[in-house]
Amino acid sequence: MNECTVASTKTATHDNGSLDCLLVHVPKFQTYYPAFNVYQSCNRMAMGLIALAGLIDRNGYNTKVLHLGVEKIRDKGFSFKEFLRKERPKVIGFSLHFHHGLVDTLQCVEEARKILPDSFIVLGGFTATFFAEDIMRNFVNVDAVIKGDAEIPLLDILSHVCRDKKKLLQEIPNLLYREKGKLVSTEQDYVIDEELLNDLDFGRFDLLEHAETYVGIPTAFVRTNLSTKFDQWMNSKLSRSRRTVFWGLPVGRGCVSHCFYCGGGAKAQVMLNKRRRPIFRRPEKVIETIKSLKKIGYQGAYVSFDPHPWSSPYYVELFRLMRKERLDFNILFSSWGLASDEFLEEFARSVGPDSTFLISPETGLESLRMKLRYPSYSNDELLSFLAKAEKLNVRTTSYFTIGLPGE
Repeated sequence: MNECTVASTKTATHDNGSLDCLLVHVPKFQTYYPAFNVYQSCNRMAMGLIALAGLIDRNGYNTKVLHLGVEKIRDKGFSFKEFLRKERPKVIGFSLHFHHGLVDTLQCVEEARKILPDSFIVLGGFTATFFAEDIMRNFVNVDAVIKGDAEIPLLDILSHVCRDKKKLLQEIPNLLYREKGKLVSTEQDYVIDEELLNDLDFGRFDLLEHAETYVGIPTAFVRTNLSTKFDQWMNSKLSRSRRTVFWGLPVGRGCVSHCFYCGGGAKAQVMLNKRRRPIFRRPEKVIETIKSLKKIGYQGAYVSFDPHPWSSPYYVELFRLMRKERLDFNILFSSWGLASDEFLEEFARSVGPDSTFLISPETGLESLRMKLRYPSYSNDELLSFLAKAEKLNVRTTSYFTIGLPGE
């Protein structure tokens, strides 16, 4: 395993100097909709960002996670520039997972470069990976893009920057960087394995600035020209019917489906991450994460990880562990296929009262559904499944897409 991988499960002790690494999530600040004026969207961070910070911390680097949307929600006058002047991070990693935040992220890159001309600025995430060459050719203030999984590459970058080039850039996997004005691409041969995935701690919210605000953040935060306190009050009213849900319980990585609307399906996983099969976290590790989420105030989590045919026995074991631990925790389970009877029975017995099973048939036209999704099913199979769920008092929601070609 790489020289920079985890050597200890204990939190490192750092000095009080400048940050070694700052990980930044930038939302889409200006989303226009007449009914709500202007609102801030793309508020959910990529679920691996907290775990990535924890891995960096455990390897002896002083690190923080900054959610710029959270800071703006807390104080409209928050200044990213002043934060950078205070913390002076040697490496700044921008999480560019969701494309919605692309423009705002690159604007923040420009700000960071002006304040800290010598810091190493790196981007990562699905969107950064897909547009890696475009970003590097058009935005000279970006020093590098990590393509695909980022754990080992980012640790190697920190070794390069903070430990006197102990790791050279050309030795770092999954990297696109600039050398003497030319782009250099290293081999994308790092793909996280189950051993390291199970060693990550997805509960390191102590590394996130103002994590308590992130817990209650709505999907879209409406902005007005009035005070920060008024915006906070109004948004709490608009989202009062929503129980606090963590959007993306980390259960595994990868996909077997080819949903036509998704950029993270099986083909994308191969193209972007070189991941050819899904991997799972051990159920007991997921239980640890649920306990961490409950501790900071989450009452449930969204799960969108259902790679057939391995899912059913895995989730049966996970639900039984939840019941054994007496975890009152809601699960919004988004499924691509129809769950087994055993899955439904354990789901009904184990999860919180506000849990829901979400299924997306997309269309009522069976022939078109067979083309659009894998695994697929007939209308009779769908209706039979929904009837079983109702008999077990499992709440369900079915999603359909309008405007599909061929309907």
